[in-house]
Amino acid sequence: TGPSTEFMKSICEFQGHELQPSDEKNPMDDSWSVLQQVVFYFTHPKSPLTKEMPELFALRDVSLLFRIICTETYHRNHVDLKRWTIPDTQAYWGVRKGGSGPNQVDLTCGCFRLKSVCLEVKRRVSPADPSQNGKWVKAHAHGGVNEDDVLHMPSLPTFDNSLSQEDSEYLLSALTVPYLRIPLVLQFFTQKDRVSSLLHVQLQNLLESVLFEPMHWIPDGGSPVNQVPVDSGLRHEQIGCEHGLLINELTRAPNTVILPLVNLAEDALELNTG
Repeated sequence: TGPSTEFMKSICEFQGHELQPSDEKNPMDDSWSVLQQVVFYFTHPKSPLTKEMPELFALRDVSLLFRIICTETYHRNHVDLKRWTIPDTQAYWGVRKGGSGPNQVDLTCGCFRLKSVCLEVKRRVSPADPSQNGKWVKAHAHGGVNEDDVLHMPSLPTFDNSLSQEDSEYLLSALTVPYLRIPLVLQFFTQKDRVSSLLHVQLQNLLESVLFEPMHWIPDGGSPVNQVPVDSGLRHEQIGCEHGLLINELTRAPNTVILPLVNLAEDALELNTG
């Protein structure tokens, strides 16, 4: 892709490597396009970067493994769920012969005993996204769901009667405020014996997403907030956390996370009849 190509061009320039070098040991010549040269530096075993920047290739393979984890399992070249060994995870990169031209490279990668693995990834929607919980969101999907949308809906999802309409209204309203949703949602499930509602898989996934999704990242300090409420176009620059929402809560207000989790565990133990 364009950003990856520009990144590798910058790496080569930083390390002092010319594209189309005159080194006899290098297989490239004047017929190689810039894209083909970039692929060589990034994937070929003879790339000088393998010795100069081994961490770059480790990061490349870790990114590949993460992409494989996110791949849908219906593809014919998906990786089977089984007990693999460390050598099985070794990635082998290559370029398929008979490409479409100098400006296109058919890059392949094999691992887990497959000559080529599937990297087809569809966008996954967060279970904690309020726009996914009800038909009512279609009219507001372009701008996201806010608390007013929740309050003005005549009927809300009950998750197979695991929650009442009132409880569903509170929970979905809490999901519309990302920065506060961790303490609000944890408090919700620790009150009125709602721990039993977590038997519903969809609510389990929702709680897991609330806790572990980092949400928007901003550098330490970020841009100063000069107006409240923050303009929608500036929220990604001014509202967020450097290390994710959960770490932010544990650093600044640990009791809002730890105490509800302890209460949830105690409530769950009380339900254990064994």
